[in-house]
Amino acid sequence: DLLITNQLLYQLSYTGKSEPKPKSLIFNEL
Repeated sequence: DLLITNQLLYQLSYTGKSEPKPKSLIFNEL
């Protein structure tokens, strides 16, 4: 589930802005 959520957040961040959001990085670290 965590991996799926990370993927979704990453995709959403990319759709929202050209640059990836720091949230994805935090999730990746976790």
